[in-house]
Amino acid sequence: MDTYSLFSLIAVGALWGCTNSLIKKGSEDKQSEVDTPSNKSPKAWILYVVKSVVNLFRNWKFLLPFALNQSGSLLYYVLLGSSGKYPEIHFARHSLH
Repeated sequence: MDTYSLFSLIAVGALWGCTNSLIKKGSEDKQSEVDTPSNKSPKAWILYVVKSVVNLFRNWKFLLPFALNQSGSLLYYVLLGSSGKYPEIHFARHSLH
């Protein structure tokens, strides 16, 4: 394995591992601002879900770690596509799922 692949795998692991707890913490901050619908109608629940998602993406404490996490996924797929036949990359992919 070359140095580029090694550091890329470490960067992907760091981006995925370090952002998970920050995403969870950021999502808990604003979750209580949207009231759960009192009636059971599908329209009320759809509106509730939309408001919850909008609130999450308006919260920088959630959005920044989420964006970093997704950039780790993007880096992983770029690395996977450019890796050729490095078995360690394929092993990492299958061991995470």
